[in-house]
Amino acid sequence: MKYRVLLILLFATIPWLYSCHASTQAPQTNADETIPASETSNISVPSTNSDNPSSTDNTSLIADADCHAKEPPLTPIRSTHTQQDWGTLKHDTLTWNKAANIYFEIPVFREDTEALKKINQHLQAVENDFFTISNLESAWGYVCARQLNNPNSETDEAYEFSYQAKVMTFSDTYVSISLSMTWFMGGVMDYGYKNYTFSRATGEMLKLEDIYQSDFDTLKQRVKTAIIDYLKRENASESLIEWHLFDALTHFEFYMNNGIPHITFNKYEIAVGAAGAFDIPLPPPHQ
Repeated sequence: MKYRVLLILLFATIPWLYSCHASTQAPQTNADETIPASETSNISVPSTNSDNPSSTDNTSLIADADCHAKEPPLTPIRSTHTQQDWGTLKHDTLTWNKAANIYFEIPVFREDTEALKKINQHLQAVENDFFTISNLESAWGYVCARQLNNPNSETDEAYEFSYQAKVMTFSDTYVSISLSMTWFMGGVMDYGYKNYTFSRATGEMLKLEDIYQSDFDTLKQRVKTAIIDYLKRENASESLIEWHLFDALTHFEFYMNNGIPHITFNKYEIAVGAAGAFDIPLPPPHQ
């Protein structure tokens, strides 16, 4: 009798343990574990209908979240393009029933120069790294844990991970892109940015040190001063910043806007969660 009770307790706790494991696995990018080429065919750039500013293929958006399947569907199943002056904005979407929505945008520039071709290749690699097996299996694990514990979970506390792209600068000097990230997994939403600034002439990605022609330690002091000035303008306390986290940074994410570098920090990156994310303009490089 006691063995029967132990077995019942064991089977009752398996879904809960799986849920705890899945919910603690934040989707981390693993560049060495990308989807094979045969599985990424749907995220290649489709031809855009020049007569229609937004073209969409006819593939169904919905893939059933069958948690009894041996493997999750790993390929984005809808891709759309929206025309812009500089090229197109490409949106790739993967949806499992109503339980999860995974979405990624990148700009695709008209490849009229080798530099722009190199920028396109870099941004496509960024997207490929996002749609890795490890990222998507983490999401699948969360969705399945929710459904095993609650059959109606496809409409309850859905999983969402999205990046929305905006071209901040497209000039003779710089091409600068900001990707706004939101991530929700049945709890508090996380959000922040990924930024990429390239030389329009060479297609090489630039560091903030290149913009200011400064070493990193000197630049760090400039950024710290800018953060303090920003907090004063916002009537916020400097105590929000956890300076030991700031001191541990080895690079800065930034974009260019009207010749002004903007440095960004994700939620929790250098401050308490209540402070949110930061977008801080820096002094012009020539000052």
